[in-house]
Amino acid sequence: MTHTPGPWKATQGSCGGEPMTWWDVDGAPETFEGSSVAFPQSVCMVMSHSNGATEGNARLIAAAPDLLMALKHWQDNTLTPLERYHETKAAIMKAEGR
Repeated sequence: MTHTPGPWKATQGSCGGEPMTWWDVDGAPETFEGSSVAFPQSVCMVMSHSNGATEGNARLIAAAPDLLMALKHWQDNTLTPLERYHETKAAIMKAEGR
């Protein structure tokens, strides 16, 4: 199983330049055959009726590749303990929108 390559980014949706109530989560830009322009790969659109949950959910989803990589590095010991700590801290901060 594969997934859209990271990094993923959460951005507030807009229509005609006006902010909207949804958030887009996009992956790394990809160039399509016959084009010289790279477009972000859409991962998902996040909507919620819960007050404030939409942005938090989008940021958590956008942090998924970072969180997965941090867990893999903890499992396989390819980084030093300090490197694993900083990688994990950065992934958590991204998930929390900090």
